[in-house]
Amino acid sequence: MSGPLPGRLCLLLMLPALGIGGCASSGGGRAANPAASPSDSRTMRDMYEAGEFAETMRAFLADPALASQESALFRAAVASAMPGHAESDNIRALDLFTRLLVEFPESEHRTTVRLILGMLEEEAALRRSNGRLERELEQLKAIDLGDSP
Repeated sequence: MSGPLPGRLCLLLMLPALGIGGCASSGGGRAANPAASPSDSRTMRDMYEAGEFAETMRAFLADPALASQESALFRAAVASAMPGHAESDNIRALDLFTRLLVEFPESEHRTTVRLILGMLEEEAALRRSNGRLERELEQLKAIDLGDSP
């Protein structure tokens, strides 16, 4: 199946309503790059708030110190869950959201994280079910055409 599933569409539509368009917490997280030009000095937070999710993930991955910051971990998880860019990865998003809950159990984002985790897990289940149904359909087509699988 190509294109985003309804679960991802719901995620996209719900993020602004949940106030995830930008986190007001401190710790913007600059990507570590000693040879960076002034235009490269934008923070991970700036990239996230501008909707530049691939750049947000690259900044997060480039600076290991960001992994210990609650706000950076949350932004990276959301950025990874967002479809339509080169760094979009639901498996990584699940891992990052889970890490956030484990490492920051009292996070202000915990309710939102649980909601998104549930949606990502449901999407994964739907993808598995879709794959099974597509295989069954192919088997039924083969039987209908007289070509037993």
